[in-house]
Amino acid sequence: MPFDPEKQYDLYEILRKAEAGDRDAMLEAVNLMAVEGLVEDDTAGDIREKYVRYLTILADQGCSDPDGQTEARIMLGEVYAKGRYVPRDGQKALQLYEQAAADGAHVAWECIGDMYYLGQGVPQNYKKAHTYYTKAGRSLKHGNHMLSTWYRLGELYRQGLGVKQNLDKALECYSKALKDEEDGFPDDFDMPCLLRYSQLVLQGVMEIDDKDAMKDIWQTLEEIKAYYKAHPHELAETNMSAAELDQLVADARKQWEELPEKGTAYDFDVATPMSLEEFDEKIRNTIWNLEYKYEEFLVAGIINPREDKISAVQTYVKADFSYHVEIIRMINPAKKGWQCFTPQKSLDMEETISLFKSVLVDGKTPDLTQWKDITYEAHHGRT
Repeated sequence: MPFDPEKQYDLYEILRKAEAGDRDAMLEAVNLMAVEGLVEDDTAGDIREKYVRYLTILADQGCSDPDGQTEARIMLGEVYAKGRYVPRDGQKALQLYEQAAADGAHVAWECIGDMYYLGQGVPQNYKKAHTYYTKAGRSLKHGNHMLSTWYRLGELYRQGLGVKQNLDKALECYSKALKDEEDGFPDDFDMPCLLRYSQLVLQGVMEIDDKDAMKDIWQTLEEIKAYYKAHPHELAETNMSAAELDQLVADARKQWEELPEKGTAYDFDVATPMSLEEFDEKIRNTIWNLEYKYEEFLVAGIINPREDKISAVQTYVKADFSYHVEIIRMINPAKKGWQCFTPQKSLDMEETISLFKSVLVDGKTPDLTQWKDITYEAHHGRT
């Protein structure tokens, strides 16, 4: 059975079984040791000896849990990569990580990337770090490992380490990391990533002309500054000095103060219109998708169960913020990415389709005086 961190375990009973050769008990034991911090706190060395011995057996022989062997290989790889409780052995760590990756654990690519990025058990090699982080980025979907992968890829592109310097690519990597953090997977890289993301935005890598968006950046940096003031050792890990952070906050505030209040004039070029046939197909697919999700919306309480299906779907279209964003996101690829707007007022089904057609088929520019610029939110994945 997979390890359940919420379950109450009897460590002594688990160790008794593990010492008798029960490999399932060994897997429970090493997970319990890691979660409870027993390995770090072990001064006598008995727990650490068992931890390494059990992982070695599991990495070689596995257990009834189909993922147990792979999990053990990753955990033991970290032990050898960092030289924790055993002499550091980079080649042994690489072998274990590669075995785990071959088993389908793509997080192992990130672990190898970390070794080369940090020079951990192997000579530091940013080019190889980029190769393995890129493999991980293509394979991982979300989680703490995903955030750190994209953050460090961003650092490589920002500084031109192992790759040609590319600030646009760095910003894209930081954006992906922050999107993952907002999906509920924060970790130690979120604030450093916000710092570097904001730094590139303030340098003009991505143009932001929305006053509220710039205020959001400034206030976020103020909060980060306050945190690092209380934890200066963590700021040192970002390779940014306190003076540089102070300047970054000041620049954000200055740019916010200098931006005009939202006006009514926009230079807004419409993208290449699609054909009427393409438009009709997209509308059909969109409505079909909403109708397909009717039961899901009903269970979630998004729609009123007293309405018939079509009325309920129309009600959802009126209220669905992301649907309006999707429409406007398709209109104009600006110099640094899509320019995104959403209506100030809710649109019903007929109004929505009419707007969609006028923009995408007829190539007309909507009256943006009635629209809210959400480009910044869209780049952050907050739509």
